[in-house]
Amino acid sequence: MKIKTYLALVISSLLCFSTAPAIADECPGGVCEVIFEYTGSAQYFDVPELAGNMSFEIYGASGGRGGLGGKISGELRSAPEELWVFVGGAGAVRANATGGFNGGGDAGGSRGNEGSGGGASDIRIGEDLEDRIAVAGGAGGGGGYSGAPGGNGGGLIGPNGGSAQGGGGLGGSQEAGGEAGRSNGGSPSEPGSFGIGGTGGSSWNSGGGGGGGGWYGGGAGGADSDSCCSDAGGGGGGSSYGSAEWTTAVAHEVGVRSGSGLVIIRYEILSRVTAFTATQQKLNEIEIQIDIQGEYTPSVEDIVLADESCQIVDSSVASEGFNFKITDCIADVFEASFATATSAYLASNGVNSVELTLDRQGPDATLVQVDSEVVDYLLEIVTEEELFGLEEADFILEGCSSIDFIGLKLSLSECEDGEIAVALQEYSVEDSFGNKGPEVEVLFATVRDTTPPTARWLTPIVTEVSSSFSAVVVLEYEDFLAEGSTVNLLVEDVTCLPEVTNVDNTIRFEIQACGEGLLEWQLPAYSLTDAAGNLGPSNALDLEIELIFTPEPEPEPEPEPEPEPEPEPEPEPEPEPEPEPEVTEDATPSAPSVPASPSQAQENPVSASQPSNESDLQPVEEDTEPEVAAEDLTEELLEEVEQILQSEAQVERADDAELADSEVTPIRITEAIPDEDVEPAEVMADKSIQSVEPSPLITSETQADVLAGPLNLRLASQDLTLQQRSGFQAMWPWLVSSVILAALGFAVYRKMMVR
Repeated sequence: MKIKTYLALVISSLLCFSTAPAIADECPGGVCEVIFEYTGSAQYFDVPELAGNMSFEIYGASGGRGGLGGKISGELRSAPEELWVFVGGAGAVRANATGGFNGGGDAGGSRGNEGSGGGASDIRIGEDLEDRIAVAGGAGGGGGYSGAPGGNGGGLIGPNGGSAQGGGGLGGSQEAGGEAGRSNGGSPSEPGSFGIGGTGGSSWNSGGGGGGGGWYGGGAGGADSDSCCSDAGGGGGGSSYGSAEWTTAVAHEVGVRSGSGLVIIRYEILSRVTAFTATQQKLNEIEIQIDIQGEYTPSVEDIVLADESCQIVDSSVASEGFNFKITDCIADVFEASFATATSAYLASNGVNSVELTLDRQGPDATLVQVDSEVVDYLLEIVTEEELFGLEEADFILEGCSSIDFIGLKLSLSECEDGEIAVALQEYSVEDSFGNKGPEVEVLFATVRDTTPPTARWLTPIVTEVSSSFSAVVVLEYEDFLAEGSTVNLLVEDVTCLPEVTNVDNTIRFEIQACGEGLLEWQLPAYSLTDAAGNLGPSNALDLEIELIFTPEPEPEPEPEPEPEPEPEPEPEPEPEPEPEPEVTEDATPSAPSVPASPSQAQENPVSASQPSNESDLQPVEEDTEPEVAAEDLTEELLEEVEQILQSEAQVERADDAELADSEVTPIRITEAIPDEDVEPAEVMADKSIQSVEPSPLITSETQADVLAGPLNLRLASQDLTLQQRSGFQAMWPWLVSSVILAALGFAVYRKMMVR
């Protein structure tokens, strides 16, 4: 029996494809009604595009020799795009009668007066049982012969079927089908299931009634095989159902429909809001516009404003829609929507509200300088919104004599060096809504500068120590080194390459261990620039230093010491007269004797104190004058040697003192300064020089704001000329030594000759 029931449902479902969509013929008072009667197949309902306020009445079918079908009514929360309608068929009376269309249970046999269950009626958003959104339960069929009646359909739980000797089936509920009635002999009956009533039991005497269709079907009645007394039981009624997602205001009734079921759908063709906009007209004036597709005409009472301070002061109808003018709003956000009652006349998929953030802020602006070849300064007023009421008198000017205001351009001319300022006064202009601004004064200020930057060489410090020079040369400059600028350096001695540092607009050149020669620096013209774009100096700045060793001072001759007065020689005692020698014929008269000098007397004391024998006395012819001259010459040579040694000692002491003192020698420089306003160079000794870590002369990382270009080095010559000693200076020690040795040798020789 179940197989027959399922086949019947499948066949009835397939018939839906040949069913034409139902359409409402009339809409009296704007409410359209569509009635769906039993056809034995599914019926498709094409929901109108602007259908709204849709409601339904659904009736289930009655059972054969059984109860009446149930009813459910309510409203749809929103109109679906399509609906499928199934109207239940009434139950039949005969042995093994087929249940009514859409879930009625079959009757049992075989007395011949058994009743089948009535089918349920429902609406669906699809074709399957699971797509049902509202269902009215069908009634159960009566038991055979003198059996009990079937139960009514409808309600959240369907009524039970009557019981006789065969038991009655139970009604379906929201969660399960009704239980089957007990058979008194014969075959057992079947319980109800989802959407389908149970099949009644059968016996030779009487069969049970079929269960009614519904959300869940009722159970079938039991059979009776006893010919005595009452016979088979009736089937239970099916339950009704309304989807909480799709339906509202649902009402249930039990046992109200006789015969086949019925479905009635009512709806209204709503108006649809196609546009709901708000526009701020002025500071405190808003206009809303509503465009509607349909017959609805909005009124002032239909508009709800969130800000209760707002007032609707005017309404009008234009070709493009309905307009409302609103004023006196306080909140910064404006909100408007339709009243709840009005929404019933409008399609739910329309635009039924609007929100607008109001502009209550005055306009802002900035003054931006743009390039101009015609005027000194050209300023543009930059703003995000249109400005109204802006005039030349709204600007305050300082530093310039002429101002012109055209469009949003401000021209300044005849400006003097110094501070230039233009101010746009507060609250001098307004925007399109009437908001005044700016809230604070808008200021453009700059300093006009047409004076080129200058530079100067400071007095260098040159120190001469141990036959070499060290020097510190400083260039001070204003503003910035121009891109690609260099400082040129020309040296004659390759050892004179300086270490360069650039800190705080000061370039410092430091030279160590440099020999004699000419050093020339040059800052080329237009090597400097300032923030205003001025280039300077107009002429190159040159600095020259010529390094020349200071000659050693000749030692002053020491005054010759006055000869000490020789002590007067004591009068020598008169020598006793020697006896005259005897004169012989052969004797030669001797030369008169010369008194010996004191030195001689000391050198030969024996001869002076002891008389020699006559035989030993020989006439000796002595040349005393040459001997005295040789001794005097020796003493003079010794004195001259001593003076020379003393002079050399004094020179060495002077050199040591000069090395210890390291005298600083200022060098006079030639400095070209084109700008008369530049202060004269100061002596470097009076100017503190910041000590910085020396950097290489040329590096790849030299920054533009430190030294914009590489330092150019042009070496004029790599030949180094060293000061050499003269030949006489080289031979002088040897000559002195030779003279001294010769004098000493001669003196010794003379001494030996005397002896």
